[in-house]
Amino acid sequence: IVVYPWAETLEFGQNELNWSKFANTLCYNKNCNVIDTFSYFKKYKENNKDWMLKLYFYNDPHFNENGSEFLANILIDRLKEK
Repeated sequence: IVVYPWAETLEFGQNELNWSKFANTLCYNKNCNVIDTFSYFKKYKENNKDWMLKLYFYNDPHFNENGSEFLANILIDRLKEK
């Protein structure tokens, strides 16, 4: 299972529903693997003032080309580790 944040989750946190914990609990119970990308996106946000426009479409929760590429590179790196 791949867990990644929408812009509002990066902005406001996972207080209402923590996807990272949910995925880890689910995979623990079902014996699957989790790739949690939240920490990568949080770091990107910390280092880029205009992170939202660089990763997401304007007024849309979906990744733009740069955001999709960023996520893809994380997944490639993580899968190579396995």
